[in-house]
Amino acid sequence: MFLCDSTLGVDEAGRGPWAGPVVAAAACFGREFRELSVFCALRDSKALSPLARERIAEELALLQWTYCEYAIGVVSSSEIDHLNIRMATREAMDIALRELIARIGQRHVPYVCRIDGRDGFGFSELPVIPKYVIRWDSIHPEIMAASIIAKVERDRIMTEYAREYPDYGFERHKGYGTREHAYALQRLGPCSIHRKSYRPVQEATFGRG
Repeated sequence: MFLCDSTLGVDEAGRGPWAGPVVAAAACFGREFRELSVFCALRDSKALSPLARERIAEELALLQWTYCEYAIGVVSSSEIDHLNIRMATREAMDIALRELIARIGQRHVPYVCRIDGRDGFGFSELPVIPKYVIRWDSIHPEIMAASIIAKVERDRIMTEYAREYPDYGFERHKGYGTREHAYALQRLGPCSIHRKSYRPVQEATFGRG
C-alpha cells in the first residue's frame, strides 16, 4: 500500500501561451522515494530539456502507487476565456489536488501543499494548507515533480492539437507567442483552441476583419 509523506507539491504549465489549456499537477512521494535515482534527477522543468522531462515523467509514471503518486488538472482555452487565466489556473490546481487526495486518502490531513508563486489561492473545501513561495519550483522536489508532469502533459496535448491544426506549428511552439505563431495567426486567424481573451489573438481577429 502506498503511504505518502504529509507534503504535496503543485505547479502549473501554460499560463502564458496564446492557445491551448493550462495544466496543473499535484505530486507526493513515499518515504523511500528519495533513495531512488530519479529523485536526484528532479529539477525545475524549465531547467531540463524536453527529452529529459519526458524520461523523468515516464519513470514517475512507472513508480505510481509504489514510490510516488500524482494527478493532473486541465482547464481548456474556452474556460480560460470565461474565468480568466488566474482563476483557470486555480481551477486546474483544484482538480489536480482533488484527484490526488482521492487517490492517497486522508492519512495526513491536513496536507501541507507547497505551491510555487505568489497567487495565494485558497482551497477551503480541501484538506490542505497552501504555502506559497516564489521560485519554490527550483527548491522543493515535490514541486519539481509536479512541474515536470504538468509541462510534459501540456506538451503532449499541444502535439495532439498540432495534428488537428497542422498549419499553426503547435508541435514546435506549444501555443506560446513566438514569431512563427504570430505569423500563423495573421495568416490564418485564430482556431478553436486559441484564447480569444488574449490581446494578440484579439488583434489578429480584428486585423482580419
